[in-house]
Amino acid sequence: PVIDGLDNDKKVHFVVHSMGSGILRYYLKNNNMDNLGKVVFISPPSHGSQLADIPLLKDLEWLLGPVISQVKTDEGSLVNSLGEPDYRCFILIGDRSVNSLFSLIISEEDDGVVPLSSARLENCNFSIIEGTDHSSILKDERTFEKIKNYFNE
Repeated sequence: PVIDGLDNDKKVHFVVHSMGSGILRYYLKNNNMDNLGKVVFISPPSHGSQLADIPLLKDLEWLLGPVISQVKTDEGSLVNSLGEPDYRCFILIGDRSVNSLFSLIISEEDDGVVPLSSARLENCNFSIIEGTDHSSILKDERTFEKIKNYFNE
């Protein structure tokens, strides 16, 4: 309702973090936005995370919510059903894991939650904010600078 109530004469830009990218990708896949501007996905589980594949987490959905099954790595998960964006977008992700157990489960370079390879989308520019993790990227000045530069292009 908020998006639908916006002035169509002005561009609408989005900056979203983590599962917010899945929600926005779902919305944009199912709704036409003639006034869509630029989109920034920060730490997006674009193709899921192996953390969501852990069988034990299915038993914790009552606590964690249904989002867990929506970010699994299998083809049937929500994030893997969304396809490639057909709009301008930019992905920012960190490369530091603060939880060694999570990194053992993910078993490739990650931001502590999302594997870098899983964050990528073919139609999006991609940049790593070195030394940041899934959450600290939100407070890093380099993140803000990259977003500002992207919006000013």
